[in-house]
Amino acid sequence: MDKYFEALQKSKGSVALSISSQLSFDETAEILEKGKKAAIGEIRDWKGVKMQKTVQGWEPVKQQSKESIKLPDEKKSLESLGNKLKEWEFPVHGSSITRSKRGSRLKITFPVDQKWIEGSDSYENLESKMQSVLDDHKKELDEMSINYKFDVVPGGRGTEDIACYFRIK
Repeated sequence: MDKYFEALQKSKGSVALSISSQLSFDETAEILEKGKKAAIGEIRDWKGVKMQKTVQGWEPVKQQSKESIKLPDEKKSLESLGNKLKEWEFPVHGSSITRSKRGSRLKITFPVDQKWIEGSDSYENLESKMQSVLDDHKKELDEMSINYKFDVVPGGRGTEDIACYFRIK
């Protein structure tokens, strides 16, 4: 019995020494590379099935019907609003349309207190100019089901811009 036990211990030791002598620290790191941890809401493909990371764990992504996706209509409505704002002489210096979980939104920005930019004024005066244009066209905005809000956002060169965000209700 001692003979078998001794042989087993020798074989275990020689296998461990053999493996450790073949691998250096850097090689071990390459072999034992971990996967990136998923963030909540992240979607990954697993064997052809789309899975979303949730607080409870991984859940299959539910297929959306074509009626529930409103991105093209929202985007077209916001693009046409952007054109109308320019016609209405709404102060526009920069604009962008972004998509989020709550839908698409149009962001219009204009610099605050930048003397070298024509039309730049204080935050209060710019907001009142923008508000008066929106009040003049309230009926059209209501027909398009548009909500809006004002905010101050970082501008270029360490300056601030006034932003007006438009979203379809």
